[in-house]
Amino acid sequence: MERLIGWESVVVRTGDGWIYRFSRLDEASFEREVAVLQAVDGHLGPMTPRVERIDKPHRLIAYRTITGHQLDLERASTLHRAERRDLVQSLAATLAAMHNLDPQLPDGIIIPPLDSTTPRLIAEATRPQLDATERVLLDRLLTAWDDTALAHPTESPVLLHGDFHPGNMVFATPTGALTGLWDFSCVERGDPSGDLRYLVADSATLTEEVAQAYHALTGRTIELAGARVIRVLEQIAGAVEESRPIGPELQVVAHWTR
Repeated sequence: MERLIGWESVVVRTGDGWIYRFSRLDEASFEREVAVLQAVDGHLGPMTPRVERIDKPHRLIAYRTITGHQLDLERASTLHRAERRDLVQSLAATLAAMHNLDPQLPDGIIIPPLDSTTPRLIAEATRPQLDATERVLLDRLLTAWDDTALAHPTESPVLLHGDFHPGNMVFATPTGALTGLWDFSCVERGDPSGDLRYLVADSATLTEEVAQAYHALTGRTIELAGARVIRVLEQIAGAVEESRPIGPELQVVAHWTR
């Protein structure tokens, strides 16, 4: 038996293939996660957790483990583009299926919007405490953010996974197609670009290819600049919440402007 503690939950994984997920979020968030898991079951392509048991008083969801390989991102990045095709196409197709899904959720279950305002305000509020170099980087970041589509309400919000990164996925091989997707506790509604804010931080090359494949499937354009900026704003907000300096989070902006 293995016990794992995450931001949204405590997970117990048993030797016989069960996952017991105890939500650390409020009751409304727990109800939303259960409803979304039931809504996406069988609709995304890769396997998703199939709810086998719900214990509402303890905010427990039980489901079978989804087995597969972890992504070897370093190795995948060294492959020729053609050799990444299955990986890229499966990621794009999964996002397309998620974004095209309009689940009929029970009354009272609300999917929150992607919140781009709060991280920006938190970042802006730190400016007086920064040194001159950090203020320049922050100003560049905020200017870049204001120029992105994600900074403004979208007319056609879609259902976002909200935590779409390799740590929540399993694959057919270490560089192969996506076969399983976990963790639907962060679902949101918003611009499709928001779902690539974590992947773009892991690999710009892979994310660009996924964005191109996604556009071919859906006709929607992914704005990677916006995805990149909102990720840094969220990291800054996390640093502020944990009383850490934001300077290290801003350093990525220096690389953007070289």
